[in-house]
Amino acid sequence: MANPPPLSPLPQLRLLPLPPLRLPLRYPLPLRRFRRPLPPPPPPASPLLNLLFQFDFGDYLHSSQIDSWIHRAVNHGVTEIDADFFIHRDYQVFDQADGGYSYNECYFTFYFNSIKNSRVRVLKLSRCELILPLGLSTSSSFKSVQSLYLDQIYLNDEMVSDLISGCPNLESLVLEYCCDMKELRIRSTRLKRLSLLYFHSQDKVEDSVEICAPNLRSFRIVCFEMGMYSMEGTTGLAEAYVEFMHEERHYKYWSKVVRLLSGVKHLVVENWWFKLHSSMEISSEDLVFNNLTSVELRTGYATYDLLGIAALLECSPNLEILTVSDLFKIDEDESLSEEILNRPIKFSMTSLRQVKIKSFAGSLLQWNFVELLIQQQALSFASE
Repeated sequence: MANPPPLSPLPQLRLLPLPPLRLPLRYPLPLRRFRRPLPPPPPPASPLLNLLFQFDFGDYLHSSQIDSWIHRAVNHGVTEIDADFFIHRDYQVFDQADGGYSYNECYFTFYFNSIKNSRVRVLKLSRCELILPLGLSTSSSFKSVQSLYLDQIYLNDEMVSDLISGCPNLESLVLEYCCDMKELRIRSTRLKRLSLLYFHSQDKVEDSVEICAPNLRSFRIVCFEMGMYSMEGTTGLAEAYVEFMHEERHYKYWSKVVRLLSGVKHLVVENWWFKLHSSMEISSEDLVFNNLTSVELRTGYATYDLLGIAALLECSPNLEILTVSDLFKIDEDESLSEEILNRPIKFSMTSLRQVKIKSFAGSLLQWNFVELLIQQQALSFASE
């Protein structure tokens, strides 16, 4: 295609190469059976700041040694504890009758009281049993805790509520692969960052999550499946990240969450916008994102995807920056009628000043998208 003639410098179309893929990987320590007690850590020469465990916890033999390390670190003023108790596959019990799921019989027990009246601001726990003290919700002994990251830990609804109430200065909360939540209530006046990651509800109709956090600024939800979602008093929410597996059965979760985010300024999301926009469940008047100025959209470039981009632009009259990246689809898109297929695709770009395309491979569908942008709005062309 011939290069377009120089036009107005705004908006800009920028084609970005895909950077090398970097995935967070965990490399567990080699499996070792200790035949003698672990030595106690030497007394620190200066106050500790961080205590990091990546421990292959195969049995209960060394629980007392680990407890002593934690207590010693806390007594010397540690401000961050990151304890990841990897459980080697040799110690996992798999129930083939239940789909081969793992039931780990060896868990290290972390007593939340061990950081009572401490300086610990950041607590990260993975693959352990968490024991909360009685009366935690009314305690004043955990004011130092500002950040909690809990991964693969049994948490019922009451435990989550007690943790939030018992840590009155909590600003960041991450729940990843946790289980047994049914009516999750996250209510906090101090919480600023919330991540809900990877949860499969047992009752996908009745189970619910309710968020009431007036100072919440950042919200991230990834494959966190609940029957109902509710957000109240989150008018200050500035950015949100939404990701569900792109197959038909997950659309219902995606749509319920996205509808609650009409006040955000920056949104990272998949392209199900045509389906949402054409749904009879919500009117176009109610589907308006007036505050949205920046979107990163994971999408394809077929007709169905372009209709979704058009729907997003129509819902977001003040959108200034649109970044598009590739989307892995599990299910095929629903078929479109001849009437819709023959209908011209119109992009509403009243405020749009920049379009970025990540991983531009020069495919026919990508060029078709570029041509539509150029035809409907003066664009300068640049690549990086």
